[in-house]
Amino acid sequence: MQAQGQDSGVFYRQNDSNLFVGFTREPDEAMFKAMALLLERRGPSLGRLFVDVRGLPQVGEQTAAGFRRILSGSPVPASRVFFKGEQGFALAQNGNKVIVYRKPDASARGRQSLASRRRQQRQSADSSAEGHVCTCKGGCRDGGPCCGRCHGHHGADAHSKAKA
Repeated sequence: MQAQGQDSGVFYRQNDSNLFVGFTREPDEAMFKAMALLLERRGPSLGRLFVDVRGLPQVGEQTAAGFRRILSGSPVPASRVFFKGEQGFALAQNGNKVIVYRKPDASARGRQSLASRRRQQRQSADSSAEGHVCTCKGGCRDGGPCCGRCHGHHGADAHSKAKA
């Protein structure tokens, strides 16, 4: 079961027993009250609480104190509260966890999977006609399907060159 909604600027979505809460701006007192009410209503049945603070540019001391106040009075244990984003470090209490999404560095983007490397090797080998024996066995010459590895060759001479 999935529920979602918005209470006074607090965006939330519940998926099974997990509750996802997000903020687009730094929360004020009304938003904290809405979050407290949301946790009070759904708290006893919650598995985990995910608080998305990736949209917050920075966190003030009042915001951190507000989160601590709300979460300390919450029925959700601290070990099941996860902050998503760098600002979570300023908001987390003992037992909370922080999830940080980082972009892969250049060396990780440069790595290729084994399947990708093999695919590139096959394509480079296919592009050179030497050593390639067409698997369509000349069927494309008679209007049949081509193996596709010969890059659309047409006619018997292409097959004879490939086999020679």
